[in-house]
Amino acid sequence: MYGGTIGAILISLIYTFFINKFGGLTLSYVYIGLITAVLSILSQIGDLSASTLKRTEGIKDFGNLIPGHGGILDRIDSIIFIAPFAYFLLNLISNL
Repeated sequence: MYGGTIGAILISLIYTFFINKFGGLTLSYVYIGLITAVLSILSQIGDLSASTLKRTEGIKDFGNLIPGHGGILDRIDSIIFIAPFAYFLLNLISNL
């Protein structure tokens, strides 16, 4: 959990550096770091929520399209969970 969140923050800050330097933008490192931390934690909560739902229903996988990986929904459950939050937070900083 901690390693994934710290790694996500570091990668997003490096990406922000290159966007600011070569893309002509002036994104705030503090805002990007905070948003990344929040979304990373929410992503993990989304993944755990889907796993809890599967355990409650006694389902091992959400599908068999990708054998051994839990199905397509297991690949995107955290993205589905954080998409509204990402939209809201990125809109929020774009209006600052």
